[in-house]
Amino acid sequence: MVVIERTRPRNGRVRELVGTYDPLKKPAEIKLDAERIKYWLGVGAQPSDTVRELVEFIARALVDHPEEVQVRSVEGSQATILELRVNPEDLGKVIGRQGRTAKAVRTLLGAAGMKVHKRFTLEILEE
Repeated sequence: MVVIERTRPRNGRVRELVGTYDPLKKPAEIKLDAERIKYWLGVGAQPSDTVRELVEFIARALVDHPEEVQVRSVEGSQATILELRVNPEDLGKVIGRQGRTAKAVRTLLGAAGMKVHKRFTLEILEE
């Protein structure tokens, strides 16, 4: 995950590397610098994809049954709830050791929500 100016080509000069994704590791490894993501979103950076698509992409990369990943948005009065549904065998993979993966995704949602003045909540459910 990188920060790049919108006016530059997609493969143009990168402003900052704020995360990595390694699909070759089992399970796939995602590292996000939440503080830098918050900073960039705070100074006007805009995510290129919708938040729902990002959660779906991350979840599909982590699980053994990507075809069963579903993300549904439910608009609440205080927050938008993103319901992430996965195969029961994949539940541990999206939660991660000691909840680290789920916490990283929730941090990313919080940072993205600050920019669009919304609050996002992630619920991880079994299919």
